[in-house]
Amino acid sequence: MRNADFEEFTTRLRAMFALLSHGRYAPDADACGLWFKVLEPYPMPAVVAGFNAHVRSPETGRTLPIPGDIVAKIEGIVARADSRPSPEEAWAIALQARDEALTVIWTDEIAQAWDAARRVLELGDEVGARMAFREVYGRLLEAARAERSPARWQASIGTDKALAADALRRAAASGRQLDGAAPAEVLALPAPRAPIPLLTTPVDEAGPVPPEKLAALQAIRERLVRRIAAPAASSADAQAKRRTAQLRDRARRAAASYATNLDESIQ
Repeated sequence: MRNADFEEFTTRLRAMFALLSHGRYAPDADACGLWFKVLEPYPMPAVVAGFNAHVRSPETGRTLPIPGDIVAKIEGIVARADSRPSPEEAWAIALQARDEALTVIWTDEIAQAWDAARRVLELGDEVGARMAFREVYGRLLEAARAERSPARWQASIGTDKALAADALRRAAASGRQLDGAAPAEVLALPAPRAPIPLLTTPVDEAGPVPPEKLAALQAIRERLVRRIAAPAASSADAQAKRRTAQLRDRARRAAASYATNLDESIQ
């Protein structure tokens, strides 16, 4: 929002509070200023949509909101309006790039995340590649949504033109419009000549992985593996501690019982 939006913002904010409090409360000038500061990164139409979503919701429409409630509503609206796939769906799309015959319809974020993950996959570590993909894709997705940039779908044409035509038809049916080109224009493009056509760098120029990049990828893999292993190790350690405590308690009870029986036999 801009400073010029403050008056309209204040009017709408106070109207929402008056409605939800049955006229008993409206934020003062200082509170309105704080609200405006929190919601300032969002355009005025998005803020109004967030107010309306809060009021309409059966769950939230009975309570006075805090700024974070409206932020959550706005982010939810943005996410639903965004055609970018979830990380799991994006990974499934990206995996098609392993088959040079297939035409892959993907977003810029999927293509970039795949470029980072495929190096790990080439090392034979599919789990590490998937985790690397999710980490990179999640970061790119968050940045794109924060900037309110629309999804840009593009086609990476495989060697099989029949499969390409089918992929383009399915993309059009699902509402995924290719950026800057009609399907017929995309199909008119020649199929890639490289053995692995969907890589962003031509194979004859890519060469071997530089040692420093390989080391960086291996470091990412090790960090991700440690992240997975940490909860399991913590859980195993907790189980071991509980087992030890149980054994000690059992030993104390046995010793106490033995001492009691001994006293009774002496008496």
